[in-house]
Formats: sequence, C-alpha cells, structure tokens
Amino acid sequence: HPNNILIHKDTIKLADFGRSCQKGSANHTEAACGVIPYMDPKFFEENHSYHLTEKSDIYGLGVLFWELTSRLSPFDFENKNKLEIIQIKQDILNGKREIPIPNTNDKFVSLYKECWRHNPDERPSICKVIEVLDNINPIDLVVPKNNNVSTDLNSNKSESTENEDSDLPSCEEYDINSDRYNI
Repeated sequence: HPNNILIHKDTIKLADFGRSCQKGSANHTEAACGVIPYMDPKFFEENHSYHLTEKSDIYGLGVLFWELTSRLSPFDFENKNKLEIIQIKQDILNGKREIPIPNTNDKFVSLYKECWRHNPDERPSICKVIEVLDNINPIDLVVPKNNNVSTDLNSNKSESTENEDSDLPSCEEYDINSDRYNI
C-alpha cells in the first residue's frame, strides 16, 4: 500500500511490517488482512487454505506499479462503500485488473501485468522484478503532464558497468528475511 512507502531525500523505505514473519516460519494467518486491491487474489478463494507468500507481495507490488503510473487509487477503492468493496474483491478474484495507462513504457506494463497474475507460480521473483526494472531506460518512461516529478536524468550521474565484480549488492542482499535484518 502506498501509505507504507516513506520517501526522504533520495532514500525510500518500506514501513508497516505488522503482519510480517520470518521466512520459513510457521507463523501465518487464516484471516484476510490488508488493503483489498493489493492483496493476493488467491487469498479470497472460498474455503481457502492458501497462505500468503513472497509471490503475494509481488502481486501487491504489481498493483503499486500501476498506481505509480496512474496516480490513482486502484479501482477507486478509497471512495467505495462496503457493498462496492465486496464487489471489487469478487471482481479481482474473477481476474479483473486495472487498465494500463496509455503511453506507459511497454516493458513496465508487461512487468506489472506479470506481477498481478492470478496464479502465484506465474508471477516473477523479486530478483526478476529488479532485473527488469534495471533494464528499463528511464528516458522511455512517460511522465504525465502537470506532474511535479523531476525528469532531470543528469542530477545523479552514475556509471554503469557490466563487470561481474561490481560493488553493487546482489538481489539476495535485499532480502528482508536474511539474518542481516532483525525485523
């Protein structure tokens, strides 16, 4: 959910890990908890025995990616009453997703559509998401008119390298479930 993304200067932090648990632990919930448009639709199925996984997080990330390009709440969720919310939940379970915003980078659209696939096994890993994002040229991204987002690509110049011995961290180093993070 976008309210759990904190941005300060050039640093982005994720917040609200209230329902998180250590990878591989037996902790899980039987009750649905979260913001419906970002929740894994597999969790909505009747008599579900589905437990939230990393692929559930990928689903929510895909919805968030759509939201970044639209600058809208998915399904206008925040303005709906209880009956409309129940219908949104059913629509998502039946495969309904938001329509991509015109002129959005095709690679980015393909990525978030892959992230929000119904079958979790068809969703990419976080490493694959990072790889695709790294290969999208920022100059190809469309910024809507009247947006106060900076488009100055020269403000933080960095050199890219194809050297395997790069000092850049690997995808595994971002895993919040590693022993490196005491959450």
